[in-house]
Amino acid sequence: MPAAEAQSGARIPKIGILQVSTSANGGHLAAAFNRSQDLLFEQRFGEGQRERLSEAARELMRLKVGLTLPLSLLPRADEVIE
Repeated sequence: MPAAEAQSGARIPKIGILQVSTSANGGHLAAAFNRSQDLLFEQRFGEGQRERLSEAARELMRLKVGLTLPLSLLPRADEVIE
């Protein structure tokens, strides 16, 4: 339980961030936002594999995030160029 939630007893809204990239490449986004005491950001990664996004999304659902932002879900250039 986050410190702010434990102290006030109030429930802090959670926002999930879902990315195809690896945590090494994109792990700083949630950390930057989590400085806020008003929102909690949970970030999950596909580690460069789109197949892993389903499990990452299920994990965010288990965490009961109120909103999930799918980032980096656009096709790569090599996937659309023939």
